[in-house]
Amino acid sequence: MSCLMTFVKTNEMIKEEMPRLVNLTVNKDREVTPTNNTTLNLYPTTSLSPAKTFTADLQHQLYLNMRSKPQDQAVDPELWEILKAKFEKP
Repeated sequence: MSCLMTFVKTNEMIKEEMPRLVNLTVNKDREVTPTNNTTLNLYPTTSLSPAKTFTADLQHQLYLNMRSKPQDQAVDPELWEILKAKFEKP
């Protein structure tokens, strides 16, 4: 698989998985710290940096999140393998 195809596939998977991962994180945080009538507004942030850098940062955040949560790795092993290949040194 070419680098561009891997990048495109990773971006697609991030877009598909991000809402689920945010939901998992919020639910996990609620288990630890119950909140009363708290609303979280989650919107993509606009950055002055190029979109490529922003996407790379999101990919790295997703990698770090999944690295610490084996249950997320098990839910989407294909995404986990792509992120590992991108961010872990051989």
